[in-house]
Amino acid sequence: MVYSQKPNVIFFLVDDFGWKDLGCYGSDYYETPAVDKLATQGMLFTQAYAPHPVCGPSRAGIMAGKMPIKTGNVGVTGHLSTHEKTMAEAFKDNGYTTYFTGKWHLGMDEGMHPKDQGFDKVVGVNHAGQPGSYFYPYKDIGQDWVGGKRRIIPIRDVLGLEGGEEGEFLTDRLTTEAISFIEKNQKNPFFLYFSHYAVHTPLQGKAEYIKHYEPKGNELTTRDVLLKVDDRAFSRTRQSNPIYAANVQSMDESIGRIMQTLERLGLDKNTIIVFTSDNGGFSTTKGGNPQMPTSNLPLRFGKGWMYEGGIRVPAIVKYPGKVKAGAKSDKIIVGYDFYPTLLSLAGLPLMPNQHVDGVDIFNSQEKKKFKRREMFWYYPLKHVSGHTPSAAIRKGDHKLILDLKTDEVKLYNIKNDISEDHEISSSNQRLSESLKARLVAFIEDNKPKEN
Repeated sequence: MVYSQKPNVIFFLVDDFGWKDLGCYGSDYYETPAVDKLATQGMLFTQAYAPHPVCGPSRAGIMAGKMPIKTGNVGVTGHLSTHEKTMAEAFKDNGYTTYFTGKWHLGMDEGMHPKDQGFDKVVGVNHAGQPGSYFYPYKDIGQDWVGGKRRIIPIRDVLGLEGGEEGEFLTDRLTTEAISFIEKNQKNPFFLYFSHYAVHTPLQGKAEYIKHYEPKGNELTTRDVLLKVDDRAFSRTRQSNPIYAANVQSMDESIGRIMQTLERLGLDKNTIIVFTSDNGGFSTTKGGNPQMPTSNLPLRFGKGWMYEGGIRVPAIVKYPGKVKAGAKSDKIIVGYDFYPTLLSLAGLPLMPNQHVDGVDIFNSQEKKKFKRREMFWYYPLKHVSGHTPSAAIRKGDHKLILDLKTDEVKLYNIKNDISEDHEISSSNQRLSESLKARLVAFIEDNKPKEN
């Protein structure tokens, strides 16, 4: 069978997946053999970051190759202007068949739908940032937490997946649909963007998987897994939630099924695979809910925050013969780097006027030493995690967090203090002032203009 020389590309984006949520990153509770295997076949990055601490802006950053603030994205719900040439459009223009499945969260109005952003085929999207339910027919049941009740939110219904059976799990169904796409398009280069709803709430999993994890440490309803780490928030201190673990397992099996399909069709050696998350794990809440899904320790806090737990994420890249298998890298990378990196690995023209902030992390085309510029994050809103408006900058080994309400700064040496336990601004006043000035100037130059 003859295939195109262009490599296929599969991008796995997992929702709210924490840096410590994989066995290959040190979890001893979750079971992730498929992604752990992927890590042995590709390169694992220990200092990978999300473009933003919450989903919408982060997804915009990945798709556009820019810091989210430059696309006008600063809140939870994202959007993409048609002026942005997305990663999908770049691959489509180079002869790729493009496919999107799962969570979009970048707008569904005319011009914002994934079909308007470069995807030929779109399966299983909704109008919200999470599914209504992980079980068929994927309609909202008014529950995020076990025993909790809220109003029904119809925009969370996942549509277009009719014909399922009772008990069918959303992750499994989306995987089956994606495999069908691969089988039908195996003779031509494809770009498959698998944007998992997992492992975002609602907190649900297959009953048999939940039962498997319960003996390993079921503290679902006890508050002793929570630690008050701030006047505004509690964080989960252990990975021991069996329902979340069950959802993680289903996600891992999905990755495994896709990888097995590539091997069966003889596509595995000519397919680039990326695995990452849109933000840190959901571990911190101002309400102190003992059902919080995961723990990011040794990273501080979680989703929604500028601390490492909110923005540091797992990242793995596989491309046989081009990316060293089984390697670990401490390069400081970020989600908007994947746009130029994937174009470069695929041997396609770069688009520097679009992916202005992204860096080719392998320097495949430019053949020069990788150099990480400053990274900025801007989140001027409150969040259910307890976060209040803040911004951050990382330059070299140091990260400074600025409270946008009080003007207070916190400085950390991330290389020496991954847990951000030791605030050092008072003993590094000159550096602190310099980073703050750079951060404030960046915000003023780039924040969306008020009408």
